[in-house]
Amino acid sequence: MKNNLKLVLIALLAITSCKKKDDIKPLIELESPVTEQTFKPGEEIVFKAVFKDNIELAQFKIDIHDDFDGHSHKVAIQPWAEIIVGELKGKEDMVEKKIVIPFDAAHGNYDFIVQCIDVSGNEASIALEFSIEE
Repeated sequence: MKNNLKLVLIALLAITSCKKKDDIKPLIELESPVTEQTFKPGEEIVFKAVFKDNIELAQFKIDIHDDFDGHSHKVAIQPWAEIIVGELKGKEDMVEKKIVIPFDAAHGNYDFIVQCIDVSGNEASIALEFSIEE
């Protein structure tokens, strides 16, 4: 019985150790928005991207937050921040979303970061800047 268990464990170890490790990051092809684009409060940012992976995609994340320099103002400002997370399927997936800028979003520079994770945990990201002005 012990010998059979040892043989099964050795066979299982040999089978699982032969699998190739996926260390290739996914690819993000961002169509829009483009860097240094200017928007107004209340407008929509059209997000359009194609995500690709050699094995299988898992998830994307959009992180929008202010890029203010940190100095203080006498008047309180409302920087806009938003995180959007979504599932991806297959080796290639396209996502298109309209993101509405709040009417009370503070004017200034913002970061727009897109991240993609595949089923193996490999991650890729793209960052761009945009501004909100009157």
